[in-house]
Amino acid sequence: MTSARFDRRPYAGAEDLRAMQDLAGRLWSPGATWHVGDPAGERFQHTGRQHGR
Repeated sequence: MTSARFDRRPYAGAEDLRAMQDLAGRLWSPGATWHVGDPAGERFQHTGRQHGR
């Protein structure tokens, strides 16, 4: 079995959001606890309030 390699880097904008939504869509199943819209909601839910968190 091969292990996946993941690179971590700061969020870089709309292209990254689209990639996260694509991944969520590919992994979604009827029993999933997430939705393709979750990456955008989670990414932007605290916009403008980052310093208070």
